[in-house]
Formats: sequence, C-alpha cells, structure tokens
Amino acid sequence: MYLGLDESGAGRVGEPNIIAALKVLTKHHQYIDTPKALAVLPEDTELKKVQSYLEKVIEQQAMQWRRGQVLKSLTHAELLQVHQRRMQVESNRVLVTDERLCSSCKKRLQTSAFARHSDGTIEHFWCYEKNLKDSSA
Repeated sequence: MYLGLDESGAGRVGEPNIIAALKVLTKHHQYIDTPKALAVLPEDTELKKVQSYLEKVIEQQAMQWRRGQVLKSLTHAELLQVHQRRMQVESNRVLVTDERLCSSCKKRLQTSAFARHSDGTIEHFWCYEKNLKDSSA
C-alpha cells in the first residue's frame, strides 16, 4: 500500500511513500518479517532511512536472546536443585533384618518386596497397595 504495490504484492502501482512505510515498519517491527519487508523496499532506499527500523529489530532480537539465556540459566539451576534433592532422597538407607516387622500387618518382612514411607516406616508392598486402595475409596 505505502510502497505502491498492487493487492497481490507483485507489481507497483503509483509512487511509493517510503517515509510512511518506514514509520509503519518501525512502529510494528515485532510483527513484520524483516527479510520480506526489506525485499519490497525500493533498491535505491538509503540505509539511513531504514536505520531506526533495523535498530528496533536488532534490539528486539537481543532482548529475546537475553530472555532465552535467563530461562536457560533458571532451568539449569532448577535441574541442579532436582539432582541435589534426588541425591538426598537416595542417600537414605533402610536396614531390613529378620526381625523387622511390617507397620501394617505386623508380620516379618523377610525377603518380600517392601515400601518405605517418608516417616521411615516400612510395610510389605502388597500392604502398601491395599492401604492405597482403601484410602482412595
């Protein structure tokens, strides 16, 4: 429209209004595809006229890159915290002896599969599943 292009964008109709086109580009730089916008400008357009638009585009790109770097750093910090927490949880040891009893049924654990709760109590795995089903019903 400002550059005198017809509706299809293929051919020129009339004299281009470069000043108005550059104002639109500068004002709405975040929504415009830069290579396409520069391709439709006349070849004899001075770089000085396009400078403010290009500065805005570069500022936006730099801001997006900085946001990406901050997000990357935050994600890495969160990952380190998760690894640290996992190491703490995995460092808790449970000693199962022949005398150790299930906290639910009070039978010996022996070689059965068992579940350990966060409070340190241990029960047979099937007792744990049964208690889970009973508490959810």
